[in-house]
Amino acid sequence: MCAFGSAHADNVIHQVGDVDGYVPGGVADLLPRSPEVEGFLQNHGFWPPTNADDRSTNDGPRLNWVVGWTHDFAIPQGQTIVGATLRVGVYPAFGAVISSDFLALDLNVVPQPSPPWGTPYGPRAVLVDIANPDPQPGTTTEIVIDLAAVPMRPAESGDPVMYDLLPQLQDGSLNILLADDSGLDYSILEVTTVPAPGITALAFAIILTKRRQRRI
Repeated sequence: MCAFGSAHADNVIHQVGDVDGYVPGGVADLLPRSPEVEGFLQNHGFWPPTNADDRSTNDGPRLNWVVGWTHDFAIPQGQTIVGATLRVGVYPAFGAVISSDFLALDLNVVPQPSPPWGTPYGPRAVLVDIANPDPQPGTTTEIVIDLAAVPMRPAESGDPVMYDLLPQLQDGSLNILLADDSGLDYSILEVTTVPAPGITALAFAIILTKRRQRRI
């Protein structure tokens, strides 16, 4: 039982890309991106952006590249998020240094002038820390992440530290970057919500207004 007792739980699912083993083509491969993600990719030289199932080379995705996308989803009125799972299908390029590939999740995506390579991302979920088995070049590996407990390294080195990313989801959006030798097959976000305890109509109106302003 969750901290909200026996309240009825709802699941919200948002998917980008299609689960097809990294076969290019189709509108499902077009990745949605928030202004924050677009700004990051432009400012750091990853423009024009690549989409899901990208085969910029004959063998697959490019090396030393970043793929960015955004999950935008609707939280039911009067609900709050109590759990979330992210399933990401990654497809490493041939020649990839998989030990250095990672996901940057939401709190790290900030448009800024380009600093030295590797420094703009902040904490990152390194693929070999969150995948089992390790991703292999030329095939899709699904990584399942509990967003309430994500092991992320504080920088390019150091031991993983657990992060709770549920607070970042309460605005109905999750920005993601995948770097730097892997392509994206698909990304599926499943969010669990329950009625927010004691939420008033006025409080909900304030939350909704802030959410809309963020997306303008």
